[in-house]
Amino acid sequence: DWANPGKQTTPKASGSSDAGSNSGGGDYVHELGRGQAEFTGVFLDYGTDADGDGFYDYLTVEAQLDVAVAGDLTVIGGLEGTDHKLWATTETNLDVGVHTVELTFDGIDIRRYREDGPYATSFSVDGLFGLYAVSDTYYTSAYDYTEFESLAAEFSGVYQSYGEDSDGDVSYNHLTVDVDLDVATAGEYTVEGWLYDQAGEALYLATNFAFLPNGNQTISLSFDGMTIAKYRSDGPYDLKYLTLFDENADEIDFIYEAYQTPAYSYTEFQTGNGSFTGIPSDYGIDLDGNALFDLLRIETTVDVAEEGQYVAVGRLFDAGGEWISDATTGVALAAGEQTVALNFSGSDIALHEENGPYELRYTSLYDSDGSLADSLPAAYLTSAYQYTQFQGPAVTLTGNYTDFGTDISGDGDFDYLTVDVELVVENAGNYALNARLLDQAENEIIWASTSSSLEAGIPQTMQLNFSGSEIFANGVDGPYYLRDVYAYNTIDSTLSDSTYEAHTTAAYAFSDFGNFPPVADAGGPFDGTVGIPITFDASGSNDPDGQIVLYEWDWDANGTYDFSDTVPSAEHTWSRPFSDDVRLRVTDNQGMTSSDTAYVEVTSDSPFIMDFGLDTAVIDENDETTLSVDFHDRNPLDEHTAIIEWGDGNGDTLHFVDGERTFSLSHTYLDDDPTGTPSDEFVITATVSDDSAGDTATTTLTVKNVAPTLSDVLLTPEINEGESAILSGTISDPGTQDTFTLEVDWADGSPLETFTFGAGTTTFAVDHPYLDDDPSGSPSDDYTISFTLTDDDLGGAAKDPFVWAGATMTFTKADYADWTLPDGQDRITDNVWLTRQDTQGIFNIQTESYYNYEGANWDEITSPANTEWAYGLASDWESLAFANWGVWHDWIPPDTVEENAVLHLIEEDVYLDIKFLSWTENGEGGGFSYQRATEAVPGEKVWTGPTITFTKNDYADWVDPANQDRITQTTWITRRETKGLFNFKTELAYNYPLSSSPADTQWAFGSASDWQSLAFGPWEALVGGWNEGPPSILGKDLVLHLISDDIYLDFKFTSWTSGGNGGGFSYERSSESARILTSTLTVNNVAPTVVIDGMPESPTVATPIDLSSSLTDPGINDTFTYAWGVTKDGISYASGTSMDFSFIPDQPAVYVVNLEVTDDDSGVGTDSKTIEIVATEGAVIVGRYVFYNDSTFDGNSPEANA
Repeated sequence: DWANPGKQTTPKASGSSDAGSNSGGGDYVHELGRGQAEFTGVFLDYGTDADGDGFYDYLTVEAQLDVAVAGDLTVIGGLEGTDHKLWATTETNLDVGVHTVELTFDGIDIRRYREDGPYATSFSVDGLFGLYAVSDTYYTSAYDYTEFESLAAEFSGVYQSYGEDSDGDVSYNHLTVDVDLDVATAGEYTVEGWLYDQAGEALYLATNFAFLPNGNQTISLSFDGMTIAKYRSDGPYDLKYLTLFDENADEIDFIYEAYQTPAYSYTEFQTGNGSFTGIPSDYGIDLDGNALFDLLRIETTVDVAEEGQYVAVGRLFDAGGEWISDATTGVALAAGEQTVALNFSGSDIALHEENGPYELRYTSLYDSDGSLADSLPAAYLTSAYQYTQFQGPAVTLTGNYTDFGTDISGDGDFDYLTVDVELVVENAGNYALNARLLDQAENEIIWASTSSSLEAGIPQTMQLNFSGSEIFANGVDGPYYLRDVYAYNTIDSTLSDSTYEAHTTAAYAFSDFGNFPPVADAGGPFDGTVGIPITFDASGSNDPDGQIVLYEWDWDANGTYDFSDTVPSAEHTWSRPFSDDVRLRVTDNQGMTSSDTAYVEVTSDSPFIMDFGLDTAVIDENDETTLSVDFHDRNPLDEHTAIIEWGDGNGDTLHFVDGERTFSLSHTYLDDDPTGTPSDEFVITATVSDDSAGDTATTTLTVKNVAPTLSDVLLTPEINEGESAILSGTISDPGTQDTFTLEVDWADGSPLETFTFGAGTTTFAVDHPYLDDDPSGSPSDDYTISFTLTDDDLGGAAKDPFVWAGATMTFTKADYADWTLPDGQDRITDNVWLTRQDTQGIFNIQTESYYNYEGANWDEITSPANTEWAYGLASDWESLAFANWGVWHDWIPPDTVEENAVLHLIEEDVYLDIKFLSWTENGEGGGFSYQRATEAVPGEKVWTGPTITFTKNDYADWVDPANQDRITQTTWITRRETKGLFNFKTELAYNYPLSSSPADTQWAFGSASDWQSLAFGPWEALVGGWNEGPPSILGKDLVLHLISDDIYLDFKFTSWTSGGNGGGFSYERSSESARILTSTLTVNNVAPTVVIDGMPESPTVATPIDLSSSLTDPGINDTFTYAWGVTKDGISYASGTSMDFSFIPDQPAVYVVNLEVTDDDSGVGTDSKTIEIVATEGAVIVGRYVFYNDSTFDGNSPEANA
């Protein structure tokens, strides 16, 4: 916005000027020496109506120039306002002579500033040799600013203010100012303005927006009454910086001092639940008895209306207005007046090194709801303390430094610039020290670090050694600057001290730290033919202070030197056309190197492939890759044939005529063949030939297996023992040639059952019989079956995770926190990143730039994009009524605080529990916080899935997801072009010097299966420093622990680019094991069915009745208990517990036989039979003997009377 005040640079003339006067309206030419052109003093101004609407679109000023040297000229004009300046520029090419140039000042800008003419203007001219002339002030004709182009909408200058009591407590909740506007173009407009008190203190920024039709309209600005009250300033109040924005957020009108309200007392406005009263007091507190104050305590009285938990905060400043420390106190207060103490850190005061008195500012009191109860911008001045009265920090850099050169090799050159740093620590222990060295232009040369064990309480020295070779390579003489010195305890990094501008060294010459490098000269350019040697001569190379001892040549421009010798000449033969630089590197007798390049053009009479590549080097199975080929042939009339072998058994043949030399061809890979691997490489070959010869090029494509997706999984929920359960589901897999293996543990003690499905299978149903509801003793039992589905390339499937049930996490975006940084965003998934600006609602910054409240209807507003909201629990998602964010809480976000709610991520179809904990209202910073569920971490604690390889190439864009190993939702490993690894999910760079990167990880040597016995630490400790350490661990077995996810995986680095040469690295790591899925089945016991067999046809007294039983039971593994019982005329007569049963009736009667069979799961089966025995005619029963018909009993032995 070049016309915005404060965003222009007033042109200034260089050289000398002679002031004078001119009769032509006060115009005068300031001559800067006779140059290319100068002003004659003749000017003319007029309004220009370009669109015929009756208003001037421009104020045009014509200036006359006398041109002495023909050429290009730039004429600049400035129009002075009271507190602004408008600019106009024209560029032209003029011949020698007198010419008139036009400069046009924008009419809308003139209108916006509401100042009538005449306007003071001045002009300058710039040409071939710099600035030549400036004019004195030219005053235009008298204009009314309303003659210029009207705005789409503008302030009319009419205002009205009044207090609003919205809760009926006789105090104003808001001071409202109605602002009138004249609207020429209907649309969405936003008005904002600041309220100031009479002391010039800014009290509150208010904003409002509305759709305004044509004509005179009103927008109200509502200023918070509690904020007015807390400043304790009476009115009248001034409305300043009144600004009008259109729907594109472009400023279209502005008034610096717009309006003054009537007189108000601040006591007329709403106060909170408490207020500061009385005069504070202060004193020092010595906690450890060492005669130094650990705390500066400031006590103040508060008067609160309601009992509750309150929080008091304050900030401490020195007499010069510099911040020292903050203090926060949470305290339970009863209703009424009482004392609250703020404790400020004594070490902060000691470290600040400024004597008192100190000023307590920005003292605030918050009630139990987190609402501001009272605030004092400037509250209190303490007693006049000396900073030396306070306890120093746990680590203190004393400010004493000594520097000197260190020659380790004895060659007369300094190997290091050594700086001794003095410090004092409060507690003995191990401490680390980091700092960086800058040259006189404040360009960084190198960092240095060290660590050592220090004693407590005495000054000690730690030594930093800065590489002499880096200082020499920088090529700038000293003195050098020691910056960003940071000392800390290695166990507790909060025990630390730091300083930015630490020390200036002695005036070393950079040559003190090494010798002058040699000068390389590769010669060239060179040209040749394929198959014929080319001779290179580097004899033009030299070393100013020694001799060259080694010549190295890189023939293929890949950064690797292919040939070396001690003589400057070399030969090389190319087997194919080449058009690029070759690189020479020379080394002198002190090990210094230098390099040079020479251009080489090697041609061929046969066709050859110039460019050959794929649009992507890695694809998923069933995806497509595109091969692009550019070949060359010196004969424009040759016809060509291209044969492409895709590496999967398929190929294509193309024919080219009429000089075609480029082609692109796509191919789909249905599978990552062969079977049994998570990815496979395919060698793609292209051969281009004419009728006599040809050329071949190859490249490699990696095709990755895609794990199948298992959905619609159903398991028979309930069966009886002896029946079969059916497990079914739907399989989807882009690998159309993949076969599948389903392994099921039915949880009944039977062996793991394996099912295989052929390529193209999309659904399955398998069954399994349950012979018993095991264990015994229960009428039914639940079986949790587990199963895995893998394809033939080891990809494991999982069911769709509709409801997240992982650990609860808390997200907080503080007031005025930068919503564009990851710390201010809750990156729930790759598609949903929730945040909030300093006002209005939350939005999804992954797909939106701000809270989008536009919509024909309220329910059409989409922010945050890709979300729906409801009250309730995620487990009940199917029965909830979801709506957009605003409709959900009826446009009152604070109403959601402490309410159970559900967030639906629409695209991912994920539901999660969420509860808002806080919400900052009224545009006071946009803070909010909530708790929400996280995704349940699937799989095992130790990942044992297939090994994958991750590679980030040198200079690859670390922001690109393709160059981040997104291991889980919380860990995304990558690296910039130098330094160490970091976690892009939560960090923007490697955290140096804290050495905590990659965040949320720990590392150890060993195997993940032994994780419980390993010693884990930060990555830098493992590799021995990010600068030189990583190459030392290449090929070694490591274990990475993802802390938040609590996952361990095997890890092995395979490459690492050192020295700031692009940040490339690669590694192999284990992947997540095939997920074991579960479902639950209930198997019910079935009672046995029992039948009594062997009933006699004509039972008689004293004749044994032999009975048996038969039963059926689907639970073939059940065992049984038998209980027989016989009653005679209702009285118990006989019993038994065997499968068979026998009894002897002793007399005629009705006998009822009952059988009850119980299985081992308490299932009971019964049967009952009735046997009636009648008396036989003529029979006499004596004891156990029966005498029939004519038999007699003589009273003696029954046997004798048989």
